[in-house]
Amino acid sequence: MTPEPSSHPKFALLFDPQTSGGLLAGIPAEEADSCANELRSLGYVASAVMGTVAPRDDRPEIVTLRSG
Repeated sequence: MTPEPSSHPKFALLFDPQTSGGLLAGIPAEEADSCANELRSLGYVASAVMGTVAPRDDRPEIVTLRSG
């Protein structure tokens, strides 16, 4: 029998009050859309690809947010 996820000792780490309970994950770019689609199919309807992290260059920002 598989234990309930909520019984895992690190379960509370998924809910950060600074982000109102959101979870941010870094995954390979080529898997981002399929990962978000899978999460939505599992009931996490607000799942979305938010942006990309790129190597630093002469731009001040290192994260680019996806629009739309």
